[in-house]
Amino acid sequence: MKRYISLLMGLLAFIPTSAQQSDYYYYYKGNRIDLEVDSTRLYVVSEGMLEQQNTSRTSSANYNICKSSRSKVYNNVVPLQNERAVPPEVYFSTLEIPTGLTSDQYNALIKNVKSHENVWQVLPSFSIDGKQVNVTNNFCVRLKESEDFGELRNMAAMYKIDIVGFNEHMPLWYVLSCNASSTLDVLNAVELFRQSEKFSCCEPEFYATITYQSNDPHYIYQWNLNYTEEINGYQGVDINVEEAWEITKGDSAIVAVFDESIDTDHPDLSDNILIYKGYDISTGAIPTYNVSTNRAHGTLSAGVIAAIQDNEIGLTGIAPESNIISIACDISASSNDSDNNTHKATILQIANGFFKACEKGANVINCPWSCNAYSALLDETIGYIVNECVVVFAAGNYQYESDCDILYPASCNPRILTVGGITPYGKRVIHGKNMGSGSSSAYYSFIGSRYGAELDVVAPAVLIYTTDPSSTTGYDSDFNGTSAACAHVSAIAALILSAHPDLTPDQVVGIIEYTSKKISPDLYSYQTDTLRPHGTWNEEMGYGLVDAGAAVQIADKATRTTYLRNTVVTDTKHIIDYDVEIENAIINEDGMVEIDKEHNVLIKKSFLVKKDGIFRVFESTLPNG
Repeated sequence: MKRYISLLMGLLAFIPTSAQQSDYYYYYKGNRIDLEVDSTRLYVVSEGMLEQQNTSRTSSANYNICKSSRSKVYNNVVPLQNERAVPPEVYFSTLEIPTGLTSDQYNALIKNVKSHENVWQVLPSFSIDGKQVNVTNNFCVRLKESEDFGELRNMAAMYKIDIVGFNEHMPLWYVLSCNASSTLDVLNAVELFRQSEKFSCCEPEFYATITYQSNDPHYIYQWNLNYTEEINGYQGVDINVEEAWEITKGDSAIVAVFDESIDTDHPDLSDNILIYKGYDISTGAIPTYNVSTNRAHGTLSAGVIAAIQDNEIGLTGIAPESNIISIACDISASSNDSDNNTHKATILQIANGFFKACEKGANVINCPWSCNAYSALLDETIGYIVNECVVVFAAGNYQYESDCDILYPASCNPRILTVGGITPYGKRVIHGKNMGSGSSSAYYSFIGSRYGAELDVVAPAVLIYTTDPSSTTGYDSDFNGTSAACAHVSAIAALILSAHPDLTPDQVVGIIEYTSKKISPDLYSYQTDTLRPHGTWNEEMGYGLVDAGAAVQIADKATRTTYLRNTVVTDTKHIIDYDVEIENAIINEDGMVEIDKEHNVLIKKSFLVKKDGIFRVFESTLPNG
């Protein structure tokens, strides 16, 4: 117990101006993540709404309540029987405080706010990588084994902490809550539970900053679908979608647009939006779009994916017969946030959005955003979801070439399909660089496309013709950034799954990667990498530019060829004396598998035979074997 008391003393001795390691932190994948203190704000958890109180009589400082919201209910958290539930009227409030306070004044203010009636917790507002993040009174603990629940119950009881419930999809994850009776605030509790070494993971619940990957649009032309100009001897810097449309236009595929809410009255989108299946991660209700308060990002993404074709208005989406569901996380158009591309949501809300997308039938989830709070719970959520859905993330935008690593959570799981952006001239989008060719073009990019080891493919990312909200132009807008690129790849995944719904998410990802075009090889050296099984790869281009036509055709060829016990191909035969199981195999272009079947050959799941690859099953008992 002595080491715990010493730890608490260290955590509570906060000095706002410290230039050393922060006194506030948590651990992610064994690494310490320091929480930078924003000394101009406090974050307060209270039972009932916090009321404004003048503190000048305490020789401290006044504050202003700039935001207050009620605690959310998490639909995927199963309450425990015989556990005290979190009171229903829990509020989170952000307090603005004067600048220039001394350490004594700052600590006195925290003490004063804590003395208010029904206040549970007072902590500074924090930031990670310059983006605001606040800590709620909840935290998440992952058990090593289900039998460890007794240890969790004992520690929670020791510090008078409530066990709210467990995640119905990932039952080893529990949500705990610090309340008015708890002897620890949430960060101290997280560290104590972690240092006990009784659990697999412990982390606070954050209100994190979600950043959407786009900037202000500038329309020139719709080059991404059909671009015939030859550049430096190379032609076809588009996604070759017309070839895919000869086979499918996305019918029956469902894409969850995990984004801002969508203009459901848009004439070029409304028939393709499954409104009743939508879900707002903040309210738990069906998303609503209000032109005076909601921004356009979700509508722009939806237009790239599923704008209606042949209706004599607007434009066509890449998968124009697919359906869209909105998993909404909105940014207010009237927000006074200094970064108007950001929105706050808790990690549990974000995770819940992924689960809801799957529950409502999505087979592709389009994620054009990043999150600044690194979370093992979110990692495991995505690890669960990629078994059910193709998860596509934008690689992220940047302003400075020295800061171009792939953003989180696109970087957290190799089974995510991470997408970078290119220009109409087959180059990675670079901040501040001319995107044209020759002296006739003077358009410069105001964003750059991030790249690195986690990059999988690239897609068009500037000057993309898509849908604006119907209250403005209605269409003929443009869309810039890796958000736009992300929507291209989600739409191609929808085309593949429309034609072949039995493909697994990993197979769809593999097909998209394998069929990507190696554009601008004079600028980008594509190399063989043992960690990249689907062809040559480059850190700025991934496997290359996605090719919708090639992807749908190879999926069509692979899945329409049935390899069963009576398939006979006369050639060299290899006799085996044991049963064979085949699952999720990929046979390379120069690879060959031959089986002379005297025992069972069980194909458990469909798999990919690449062009010029050979897969043969012989039946030795057939005539002329």
